[in-house]
Amino acid sequence: MEIKDLKEFLVENKLINKKIANQLAGYEPNDILDNLIKSGYLNEDRFLEILAKEYNLDPMNLLDVILPDNLIKKIPRYLTAKYLFIPIHYSNEILTIAICSPIGLMVVEELQILLNCRVKLVVAKYSQVSKLLKDFFKDEEAKSLGRAIYNNPNINKILAHLLVERGIITEEELINKAREFTSQ
Repeated sequence: MEIKDLKEFLVENKLINKKIANQLAGYEPNDILDNLIKSGYLNEDRFLEILAKEYNLDPMNLLDVILPDNLIKKIPRYLTAKYLFIPIHYSNEILTIAICSPIGLMVVEELQILLNCRVKLVVAKYSQVSKLLKDFFKDEEAKSLGRAIYNNPNINKILAHLLVERGIITEEELINKAREFTSQ
């Protein structure tokens, strides 16, 4: 299976012209897709249809997909961003990933080695893959920040100072609440 450069793929399939492709020199694939779709130069449904046909892959709607946390955590974040894919299912030593660009085909071998399993591909809209990745990693960053705050031994001092500084509570009220709390 020949893996084509994204711009080459788009031009060959008459989704964009060469002039637009030349203007995209130096852009990363996710930036290319993002800009083309948002600007209206690329019809995402047509792109998905052609991508599925070109590589003989089933299209998949990811709108109602719930990402398996344990699965996506096994895959390095840089891989999902670099190759524009998202893992959606794992069963019987077969990992199913949704790709949204020909560049996603390049990750198959790396994942097979990393996870010691076979990889099955489906195609999905860039906007859906991108949204799932952003939502998942935003949640992960929030959880990570929450753990960092929770595990910080100085958090009580920091929060107390912030509450007084912002005028939410006076220092006297804070001291009284602390006494009340410790006497319970």
